[in-house]
This record gives sequence, C-alpha cells and structure tokens, in this order.
Amino acid sequence: MVLANIDAHNKNNLIEKYFTTESYDESDKGLSISINNLGNLVNKPSEEKITLIYYYYYSNSSHNLQIKGDNKKLIFDIKDFQNEAIVKNSSTKDYDLTNEDASDGSLISLACMFDDGYMIIGTKKELPIFIDEVMEYIEE
Repeated sequence: MVLANIDAHNKNNLIEKYFTTESYDESDKGLSISINNLGNLVNKPSEEKITLIYYYYYSNSSHNLQIKGDNKKLIFDIKDFQNEAIVKNSSTKDYDLTNEDASDGSLISLACMFDDGYMIIGTKKELPIFIDEVMEYIEE
C-alpha cells in the first residue's frame, strides 16, 4: 500500500497523503498516523550490475484498519520508493491492515536502476522506448 509522498528534506514526514480515514466508531476520534522510514525499498545494485523493477499502481483501493488496544498514535513502518511511503507491515502489535477492495492494476511500470543510482522509468505500453533508453545509458 502506498501511504503518501515523503518529504525529500525530512524522510519521516508525509506530504500529499493518499489516504482518508472513515470511522464508524466515535471512539476512533483523535487517530494520528505517522511513519518510521526504514530506508529504500530497492537498494542500489552492486558495481557493474543493474536492477530491473516491475511494479504497478491501483487507481484506488480500500483497506480496513483495525486498531488493537487504545493506542491512537499509529506508526507505520515504511520503505521509500521514488519518495513514496510503501507500508511494510500489514499487522503489528498496534493494528491490522486488511485490503478490502482494489481496482485493476492500471499503470504497469518498469524501472531500471544502475550502480550509480541513476534510474530510468517507463511503462509496459512504451517497452521499446524504455529498452532503447536503458541501452543508450549502458553504452554511455
């Protein structure tokens, strides 16, 4: 689950949140959500190696957040991918997060990360262009 964009200057601060909360229980008021950034989802490859990444986004999804106990200050462990907060655990001592519904994976994306940290991003629809860009960078 992608929770939000991460502030580039403060990697534990969420900006542009991708979630809203609805509660059917008055006792859930006062809920706060913050993150514990555990670093990059994909590490830079070793020298003379590349990493190919295949991923997709749902245009929308819904999750059920079941809070365990009385803790209203939830901290999600996340991994950072392209300055987005990817939720690492769906179950902790404080909560259970269950996917309820999701649209089709509409945007299928590809990325190639090089040993210098440079990344080329493309889509499955534009595969030939993506391959050309990767090959050009390798040749350079």
